[in-house]
Amino acid sequence: MRRWAGCDGWCASAGRSAGSEALVRRLARTILIGCALLMLFACSAPTPMCVRTSIYEYSEEVLLNENPSFLDTYQYSLSLEYPDSIITSDGVQRQALCETVRRELLEAIFGTEDVHAALSGEWNDLIRSGKNAPGADVRSGDDDFVRCAKILQEKRLREARSKWQQARDTLTGDIRFLSVRVCYISGTHNDILSCHYYIKEDEFGSRQTCYERGINYAPDGRHLFEADLFKEGWEESLTELLSESFSSGFKTRDLTPFGPVRPNGNFKFNSGGIIWMYDAGEIAPAKDGILRVSLPWSSLQPLMRE
Repeated sequence: MRRWAGCDGWCASAGRSAGSEALVRRLARTILIGCALLMLFACSAPTPMCVRTSIYEYSEEVLLNENPSFLDTYQYSLSLEYPDSIITSDGVQRQALCETVRRELLEAIFGTEDVHAALSGEWNDLIRSGKNAPGADVRSGDDDFVRCAKILQEKRLREARSKWQQARDTLTGDIRFLSVRVCYISGTHNDILSCHYYIKEDEFGSRQTCYERGINYAPDGRHLFEADLFKEGWEESLTELLSESFSSGFKTRDLTPFGPVRPNGNFKFNSGGIIWMYDAGEIAPAKDGILRVSLPWSSLQPLMRE
């Protein structure tokens, strides 16, 4: 009895073991199929554009005179983000696009002719060195972008000194120069790279400049505008959306636009959507300054080209 019981027990145990092995095999097969599907999905899903960047920042306040009766200063601030490499969703390294963006950001910040002269070595005599000029001290490890920025910031200082010398004899009180120049990578969307730059200049309160611009690049380096991104009839649809966004977004400031808020070609991307930028006096009284009107991707998606 015990022997048979033992045999029955062994047979039952063997049956349970065989069933467990089959269950393990089915589970392993299911896991393998799931992993294969995940790998297939990962391979087929688009990879977003990848942009690696560097940042050069510099600020300086220079005393222009030695006369203690006046505090004449030149305040200069740079914050420049620029791409080191750009890889689109197809895995292609876009070196030409990277070089185009770097050059055009420099040209937007400093001016085309000045950038060309600086990059060609024409103004190497502007390079400062020594402990008293760490910001403009061009070093062997600097890339072309930073080298150019350092040379041109020194050029701006020398220009400010020249203007100050001309103005000192005719103006009373303190003379102050202010220069702020900023550029950065705003965002990406479907292999479109969006950049932004901002410039503010104030020459002793008499000549003031302040504006910001967006530049949007296709992978081949072309600049993109609304007509490139949106379907036919986009202008009317965007005007309606922008006007609604303006009314709701500036309700607390009690701003009244001159009329319908129309797309103006000056926009940038970020993760939330697209932001249109309007100069002071463009869509509302100049006293209200630069105005920005944003639309989320959820509102824009139905209007966008495939």
